[in-house]
Amino acid sequence: MRSEAALLLATIALAGCTPVEMRGEHGPAARHICRNEPAQHYLGHGGGGGAIEGARRASGAKSVRVVRPGEAMTMDFRPDRLTITVDEHQVISRLNCG
Repeated sequence: MRSEAALLLATIALAGCTPVEMRGEHGPAARHICRNEPAQHYLGHGGGGGAIEGARRASGAKSVRVVRPGEAMTMDFRPDRLTITVDEHQVISRLNCG
């Protein structure tokens, strides 16, 4: 009986460690799910701050990262992030979520 209680307590404690993104689409992260389509309007624009912020707002993303030619980037997927790729002339050549 005592070990069952300890197991139950450990299970409850570990459930609290689940990241918000893993809890479904009802938590705070759900408000910032990135959507590609609305941001595509900025494709071909200069990669200045106004276009970057406009694309972020249009996509609904919480954060944005800009990738320039030759730069490395992590391959982690974040549903609340917009990745903007610019070419050597700082023109937006690709927008995708993750």
